[in-house]
Amino acid sequence: MNLIRKDFMLVKNKMLAYGFLCTFITLLFKLLIDHTVIENALVCAIGLLFSYFNTIISFEAEGKYKAGATIITLPYIRQNIITAKYLSILLINTLYYATNLLLLAGMYLSGIDTWSGKGILYGVAGGLIVLSIMIPFFIRFDYIKASNVMMLSVMLVGVLIALFSKKSTNLNEMFFNIFLIDAKYLCFISLLIVLLSYLISSNIFLKKEFNT
Repeated sequence: MNLIRKDFMLVKNKMLAYGFLCTFITLLFKLLIDHTVIENALVCAIGLLFSYFNTIISFEAEGKYKAGATIITLPYIRQNIITAKYLSILLINTLYYATNLLLLAGMYLSGIDTWSGKGILYGVAGGLIVLSIMIPFFIRFDYIKASNVMMLSVMLVGVLIALFSKKSTNLNEMFFNIFLIDAKYLCFISLLIVLLSYLISSNIFLKKEFNT
């Protein structure tokens, strides 16, 4: 619990700001866009972005204050340290999505908008996959190296999508078909990916050496 509290104290101000911004943009999309699939895709994309910033900021704070090197000098088991890191990031993600769902439910009950929580569920699944990919890199490498790898990966994905969109006439159809998959199945698969990521990160962290 102390380790989770430590993570919250390090990131709370930035994550409140990013959470407010992402939630505001999500509400705008819900109010201004009538096409359900496009709306779900954009809401999902904002959720992925929040998960990306959540993970980046968590490890940025640790790198800035050298918390990782300090914590291992304290009487904590390394397995507990990595467990707390995952739980703190997942808990912040959960709070963000719970807030969004409550706001969407409020909009639905007040008659402002129709109920459609699919975009949020796709965002949950996608966000879990994003942090599952990112965390092992930040555990293995220092913050600067890992963040550079993440930024280059995001740029590479963007370039590949742009290239395929020019050459493939079926890309848009494939993109829309993704959002026809049952979100519950995607969430279940993403939880399995989180578990795999946790095992990989634990193995890396148990063998990692720190310069204290």
